[in-house]
Amino acid sequence: VYRFAASPSGGGRGCKGYNEYGYGLDGVTVPYVQARGVETMLKLYPGRDVTYLSGSSDICNKPLQTERECLSCKVDDGGLDTSCGGLSQGWCRMERAHAFAQHVQAHYKNASVHRLLAVPHVGHNGCAMVQSPEAREAMFGHITTSVVV
Repeated sequence: VYRFAASPSGGGRGCKGYNEYGYGLDGVTVPYVQARGVETMLKLYPGRDVTYLSGSSDICNKPLQTERECLSCKVDDGGLDTSCGGLSQGWCRMERAHAFAQHVQAHYKNASVHRLLAVPHVGHNGCAMVQSPEAREAMFGHITTSVVV
């Protein structure tokens, strides 16, 4: 199990508006959320069948790695949010996914609420993610194939 510190390593400490909608639940203006209410949604969320997928190679933060002159980030990071609010969640998408899943489990005091699956060898690539065996099994369950001759 990949564990992160209580506070993600990405920085962003002291961000004004860290819990504003987009990063948090303050000031939500989405009609669906307003109609249901944040409290109701928080109450129902742990009962939902949710699987979080995290690409094990989605570790690129091009602005940070360029600043530090690291050459390992050759993959386009796909517009990674490097704002204060984004970085308060973690320095890369893999950290953010793991930190969020761990936060949900800690918030609901239930280690089995929802699932987090690491998808090996996949970076920030929706096509590769959705076509991975891990994603297919999460969406459709175990699929057996048979060859008809």
